[in-house]
Amino acid sequence: MITRLRELLLIFTITFSTLVEANNCLVQGDKLIGDCSNVSINKKIGKKIIAGHESLNGAYGLVIIKKNATANIYGTCNEIFVHKKARLNLFGTASHVIVDGYAEVTGVVENLEVKSGGTVLINGVVDNVEGVGKIIKQQGSIINGQYIK
Repeated sequence: MITRLRELLLIFTITFSTLVEANNCLVQGDKLIGDCSNVSINKKIGKKIIAGHESLNGAYGLVIIKKNATANIYGTCNEIFVHKKARLNLFGTASHVIVDGYAEVTGVVENLEVKSGGTVLINGVVDNVEGVGKIIKQQGSIINGQYIK
C-alpha cells in the first residue's frame, strides 16, 4: 500500500512539475517587458456606436447607444452614453456612464450621471451617482460607498 502511494506521488510530482512555468512579465501600457511569451494585451477600441442589439467584450474608449438599441457590455469602457429609448446592461466596468434612457448596472461604475429622462437600476457597485433621473437601488449593491440593505 505504501509503495503504491509512493508511486502515485512520484507520478503526480513528475507530471505537474513539468507544467509549472515561472514567467516574469511587466506590462506598461502597450509594451511587454521580460518573458511575456504567454501574455497578450487587449487593445482598446476607440469609439463604438450601437444602433441595434449588441454584446461587447474587450476594452472601449467611448460607447454610444442610440435610440431603440440595446447593449450588453461585459468588458471595460471609459465612457458610455445611453440615448433616450436605449438600453444598457452593464456587467463589466466603466469610468463614466451618462443615462438618458434605461441602464441596469450589475458591474462597476466610477461615475454615473442620470439625466431627467433616464432610469437606472443598480445591482452592482457605483462610486458616485448624480442626476435628477430615476435611480433604483437594489439590495446588496454598493452606492457612494454605502452598502444597500
